[in-house]
Amino acid sequence: MLVGVCVMDNNLKPLVSVCMPTYRQEEYVALAMRGLLSQTYRPLEIVICDDASTDCTVEEIKRVIKTFPNENDSEGHLIVNGINVRLVVNEKNLGGLKNYEKTFLLAEGDLIVDAGGDDIATPNRVERIVEAWITTGCKPTVIVHDGWRIDPRGWIIGNITNRRAVEDALGAATAYVPDVVRKFPTISETSGYEDHVFGFRALMLGEECHLNEKLVYYRVGSGVSSVLMSHRPIDIKDAMWTISSAEQSLRDIEVASVPCSDTRRKELKNVLEDYLHRTRARLKMLSGVTVMERYSGYREIKCPMFSTGRMIQYVYLLPHWLCDFLLDGYLRLKYVFLRFRAKKISC
Repeated sequence: MLVGVCVMDNNLKPLVSVCMPTYRQEEYVALAMRGLLSQTYRPLEIVICDDASTDCTVEEIKRVIKTFPNENDSEGHLIVNGINVRLVVNEKNLGGLKNYEKTFLLAEGDLIVDAGGDDIATPNRVERIVEAWITTGCKPTVIVHDGWRIDPRGWIIGNITNRRAVEDALGAATAYVPDVVRKFPTISETSGYEDHVFGFRALMLGEECHLNEKLVYYRVGSGVSSVLMSHRPIDIKDAMWTISSAEQSLRDIEVASVPCSDTRRKELKNVLEDYLHRTRARLKMLSGVTVMERYSGYREIKCPMFSTGRMIQYVYLLPHWLCDFLLDGYLRLKYVFLRFRAKKISC
C-alpha cells in the first residue's frame, strides 16, 4: 500500500519512540546512533537498552552522543540534538527477545520504531513512518517499509522490497503500536525474532500498512543477520530461533485478551501452525543424521517443485561435510559477485 504525503499540525504530532536494543555491536553502533540522532521528526525519544555487552558498545554510544549538542532538561532528562535519549544497560544478559521486550516497555511514545544497532536509518525515516501512520486514517498497528541491504563494510548489495509483517518480517524496517507489549503477557522465550512475535501481535490488534519507500540501510553479514556468510550451522540456528518465535506467538494467540475476533484468531493460528510445521521440517532437513531424515524434512517444506529455492535445497540432502563445503563455496562466490556490482553507501 503506497501512502501519500501528509502535512501534520505540530501541536498534534504524536511522540514517537525509536527503540534500539544493542549487544556487542561496537563496530557499527556509532553509525546507527548518528542516523537516529539526525532524524528530522519531533517530538522524538530514543530508547537504547544494552544487553550487558562485553565489548565497547556502550562506550561508542556515549562517544557519539557527545558529538551532538546535548543538555539536561529541568527534569534531568538527557536531550541530544532536541531528542530525549535514554540509555539503559542491563546488569545481566537477558537474551535478544526479552531485551527487545524490555526496550519496548520502556518506550513512552504513541508509536514504536524498531531499530537495529548495526543498521542505519535515513534522516527522514521516522517522519515518513508517522506520515504513513496518520495518512491511512485508521492508524494501522504495524507499518513496514522498504530499504537497502548493505554488507559489513557498508556497500549497498541489494534492495529490501515488499516485506510483510508476518513470515518475511524485518524488524529493522518496521514500526508498531506500543500495545504489542502493553496488552500481551510477558515473553517467555529468550531467543527468537522480535519482528515475528510483534508482527503477529500487531495483526491481532489491527491491520498492517506498507510504505513503498526505502528508509533504512539494513546490514547483513553481521550479528543475527549473517546472511552473506550463512552456512548450515547458522541456518540451523535460524530455524531454531524461528521455531521459538512461532511458539511464543501461538501462546500469545491462546492467552492474550485483546479485541481480536475468533475468526481472525483462528486465521492467524492456522498461518502460525503451517509456518511452524514447515520450519520444523526445514530443521529436520538441515540437521537430520540419515539421508531419509533429511529427505523427509525436504518433502514437508512444501516449496514449489522447480523453484530456485527447491533446487538449492537438494544440497542439504548430501552428507553434512559435503553440504557445508558446497554452501560455503557458493556463498563466497555470491558475495564476490555482489561486491562487484555494489556501490558505497551514500548516507
